[in-house]
Amino acid sequence: MRLGDFLLRHRTHLVKGEQSQQFRRFLFHNDEVFKAKIDTRGFLYELTPPIAVNVLKGNIVSKRKVPPLLAGPAHP
Repeated sequence: MRLGDFLLRHRTHLVKGEQSQQFRRFLFHNDEVFKAKIDTRGFLYELTPPIAVNVLKGNIVSKRKVPPLLAGPAHP
């Protein structure tokens, strides 16, 4: 968040605005049905020109040092 804020304050950029996304999924748990509904991917800014960002391995600062057993990557 801080890097994004810094870049938007110090670099030229285009404001693309809210990006629509239609996502619906029904989740079932203990005979209850929940509807997951997402209508937006968020607000998009495009840096002009783009810059390279290296993402390095970080440090986990919480008490939990490993992901939960059933955690996995989110699939589109």
